[in-house]
Amino acid sequence: MGNTSNNAETTTHEKLMELLESFRSVMLITHSHNGEIAARPMTVVEVENGSVVWLPLSINSGTLDELTNGCEVYLTAQSSNIYVVATGVASLYRDPVTIKKFWSEPLRVWFPEGPEDPELAFLRIAIVGGEYWDVSGLNKVRYAFNALKGYLSHERPEIEEPEMHGTAARGSIPTSRPISYDEVVDRSVI
Repeated sequence: MGNTSNNAETTTHEKLMELLESFRSVMLITHSHNGEIAARPMTVVEVENGSVVWLPLSINSGTLDELTNGCEVYLTAQSSNIYVVATGVASLYRDPVTIKKFWSEPLRVWFPEGPEDPELAFLRIAIVGGEYWDVSGLNKVRYAFNALKGYLSHERPEIEEPEMHGTAARGSIPTSRPISYDEVVDRSVI
């Protein structure tokens, strides 16, 4: 019986990542040091290994001030029929291998000096949990049928899990420490 639960959790996590991978941009949500919530749109450069999202980041954007090494961040994305929210652990990378791996010419709009731009960094978000709602494709037809059935019977419609909705369990979040500007500039990798 425990194996069935693990399989369902794996399926839910896989579906969460599959949906997240379908987006080219997300909203990155952070907390400032005084507790305020901040959000900004970010380009997704890659979803890797079914659990990591990579985003480009300027070290002078102000977002760096809101991040700590290993801090919890949130990603949200939505289309007309898909809604995703994910929790992750952030790490900042500026090493040449990472920059070479994720650099693409469209990033030059924000980093005019190309891969050598001194402001260029990549934020690695290790996804540890999240939730999604998917009423696209056949799910849209199923939802419409269930909604009509619910309307006619005066009952709430059934939401099929994990096809239409799922919650991926949160993993553990490591203790965080502030990312200092000196570390980013001098050590290249956080």
